Order: sequence, then structure tokens, then C-alpha cells
Amino acid sequence: MSNEKPLLPIYLFNGEDQLKRETLLKRLISRIGSVTDIEMNSITIPAVDVKTADFLFDACYTLPFGSEVRLVTVKEADKLTQSVMDALADYVVKPCETTVLVLLADKLKATTRFFKALKKQYPTAIVDCSPKKRNELPALVRSMAVAQGVTISTEAAALLIERAGISTIALNTELQKLASYVKASKRETISRQDVVSIVARVAEVKPWDLADALTTRDLAGSLQLIARMPEQSATSLLSICVSRIRELLSIKALQKREVDSIAAELGQPDWRVRTQIKAASTFSRKMLIDSLVQAADADKQMKSGRDASLVLEQWLIGFCTKNQ
Repeated sequence: MSNEKPLLPIYLFNGEDQLKRETLLKRLISRIGSVTDIEMNSITIPAVDVKTADFLFDACYTLPFGSEVRLVTVKEADKLTQSVMDALADYVVKPCETTVLVLLADKLKATTRFFKALKKQYPTAIVDCSPKKRNELPALVRSMAVAQGVTISTEAAALLIERAGISTIALNTELQKLASYVKASKRETISRQDVVSIVARVAEVKPWDLADALTTRDLAGSLQLIARMPEQSATSLLSICVSRIRELLSIKALQKREVDSIAAELGQPDWRVRTQIKAASTFSRKMLIDSLVQAADADKQMKSGRDASLVLEQWLIGFCTKNQ
């Protein structure tokens, strides 16, 4: 006898982790496909095509062909119009009994009338597909590698994230290629060199990545990041670094005051400043203030006509190698 819970008439897979959403949808399709001809009894509708609620409900109330259940999937459901969402809030109260309606969304707000109605009527129908935080990705990559029948070294996992980015779809695609490569070589572990050989660098670098590298005094990483952001001016990158130093000074001051929550005082979520809070103790207040003075001097040099990129690199070298 199956231990599976009964199918719900509606599901919301909500969050930007596309791989998780697709995995959940595939499982649902497989389950429904075991009791129906899924090709005859399923339809996928992009939100942009849903001009009216009646259009969507026509699909929902279409009787399944030779079966008891039909699957209707709506992509980018967070882009549905307000009138359609309000109609769905009413639909949740009395949904079609022969249809499983699945809504896929990146960021459907919990404050919407529909979300509240669904949570009240079918609380387990809402599945959080929020992406992993960056510091959680290496562990996720290692587990994804195991699912491909291989393992991956910690160093290789970090490099894969650096090259492929944080999209779980992209990471999974690259892991599939890497797994095939190492298996063909009669090996079981993906190495850093495998990632270098197979994975192209496609991840977009964000300016705040430089601030994070600065926080840990990662000189090599900082210089590499600058080289990968040719479209960013040296003055704007210096400004980002200065903002991070000011943030570190604020954290040190709050630590001295022994406040209950540094993150709350800064108006930031805990995860956003966790690294900075940990790193603040590795800097003296004098060093940070001196670095601000030197940054102001570097800014003047940039504006006076000196090679701005060279000035920025020299300032970074000084910051990352400076003693307390």
C-alpha cells in the first residue's frame, strides 16, 4: 500500500532555485503519469498568455481524457495580473477536483491575497524554493555530485561555483559534464584541474564580490576580480571598498558597545553581515582609519590623471598586506 499523501488540487513552487522547482515538477509529473496518460492530460501555460482568469479556468475545468486527473502548469506565476491572482484566491476555496494546478514562481509575495488563501486552505501546497546562500553552495555542489555518481573536492567545488555562478541549473549542467568526463577517465573524483579543463568561466562578477575579497584580505582574489570587471571604473570600485571599510569601522564600534544585534543596528539581515562581523576583529581601528585616508589620497591621484587601475591595485596591495 502506498504511503504517498493524496494529491492536492493546487501547488505553489515558489523561489528562485530553478533546479529545485523543476525537480519537484518532474516528481509530480511522474506521479500523475503513473495513473494517467500525461501527454494527453497536461498543459503548460506561460503567465504572459493568461490574459484573463477565464482563460486559465477553462484549462483547469477541462475534463481529463480517459483518466481521473489532469495537470495544468503555469510558468512565471508571479507575473500573473492582479485580477487573475484575485480570482485564483477564490478558486483555492473550491478548486476543480479533476485538476492539479501547479504554479511556478520566482518571487510570489506572501502578502498577496492568493498566497494567504492557499496557505490557509492547503498549507503543505506551498513549497519554498528559495536559493541557497552562497556559503551553502559548496555543500550543495558536493551532494549534487554524489547524485551524479561521483565526488568533488572542496577546492574543485569552490572553483565550479566561481566559474559557473550560483544558478543550480548551471551548476547541475556542468556537474553532469564533469561526471561524464571523470567516469570516462576511470576516476571517481572531480578535481580542480577537471573544472579548469571543462568549465568555461561564465559567471558574472558583482562589484560587492570585491568588497568580500577585501574583507578577508584576499589580494590574489581581489586582483583577479578587478581584471574580470573591465566595465567598472576604478573610482567606483574604490568607492565600494571604502564603503566596506566604513562598515567594518561601524561594526567595531558596535562590538565595543556590546549591542544585542549588530545586524539589526546596521539595518541588515544577519547573513548579510556575518562575514564582516567575524572579520572586523582582525583589523585594528587605526588600520581601517589609515586605509580610509590612503583611499582618499588614491582618489585624488585618479582624478589628477594617474592610471586609475594602477592606483587602485596599489591601494589594494597596501591594504591586504598591511600589518596591524
